[in-house]
Amino acid sequence: MTPLRARLRDALGDTVGRGHARARILATAIDTFAEHGVAAVRVEDIIVAAEVSRRTFYQHFAHKLAVVHALFELVTQHLAQTFAAAVARTTDPRAAIDEALDVYLELHRTDRDIVRALLEESLRADSPLYPLRVRFRRDIMRGLDAMFAVATRRALDPMVGLALVSAVEGISRELLAGTPSRRELARAKAVIAGLIALIAAHGKELP
Repeated sequence: MTPLRARLRDALGDTVGRGHARARILATAIDTFAEHGVAAVRVEDIIVAAEVSRRTFYQHFAHKLAVVHALFELVTQHLAQTFAAAVARTTDPRAAIDEALDVYLELHRTDRDIVRALLEESLRADSPLYPLRVRFRRDIMRGLDAMFAVATRRALDPMVGLALVSAVEGISRELLAGTPSRRELARAKAVIAGLIALIAAHGKELP
């Protein structure tokens, strides 16, 4: 079971009943969107793949984009909560970064296709996922600010935080364009952690 599917199971449950149907639709949508892309998939495709009735589908979701929205929110909340918990649990910023990056980058290997499909959809300004992406970026910036305060006893300039988050997103898009190996993911982790360490070490030279 991939990390994303495990998160889905933990968040929604897998017992028989109403929650089971919702979880089944979302789990099926992960594979369907990953294989065909968000734009090409119809509600009918999800219904057939999930083996649920049209009535059951619409009991849980108003339309296809509601499914996309739920999946993206599940992924981004998982990542933001992982980062926030890691920051809160330790006084060692490097340990918090390592833990959060491990979770984030592992999805690029185990759930690459669906993560790529969701990211591509969220980049469009007219997409319902765009506001969720903006919120996710702000959540990560707050986590970086808290971590930076522990390491340097200074607040992180918002523009510096924005630059860091944008750099991570850029690296993520490059990784998702191919099939990243464990070595490439380790390199990406080292680069991101190195950038954050440099900023922490030279905080006085920044705004």
